Amino acid sequence: MLQPSQKMERKSRNLIITLLLLGLIALGGVLIGVIFAGNPPLDYSLSILGFVIAVGVCVLAYLVNASRLYAYAFLLLAAFAGGEILSQTITAIDAFALSVILAGALILVSGLVVLVRFLRKYPVPKMEA
Repeated sequence: MLQPSQKMERKSRNLIITLLLLGLIALGGVLIGVIFAGNPPLDYSLSILGFVIAVGVCVLAYLVNASRLYAYAFLLLAAFAGGEILSQTITAIDAFALSVILAGALILVSGLVVLVRFLRKYPVPKMEA
């Protein structure tokens, strides 16, 4: 039977503890919002969705050990929360859509940079006819 290493067991345990704490903090925030302000989680539902997506990307970054994914998670959280806040004040354009499109474009450009660096380091071998 295959046994995970102690490092992987520790990493998995820390991940589970972190996710449980984040879940409890989010649940507490929603409960406090409902108790004291009526129903604010519905007022900021896109920000909550952005938070959930950012946590998912952070978990992925942790599991695959890719530090740039943490920046992507922060960018997505900022796009969702900032876009929602801006859409309440700016009515001429859809500020939420613009912020999410801008975040996606930044992620796309950084992915293209990583791809170009990879292809320069490991060029495609020529095939013989």
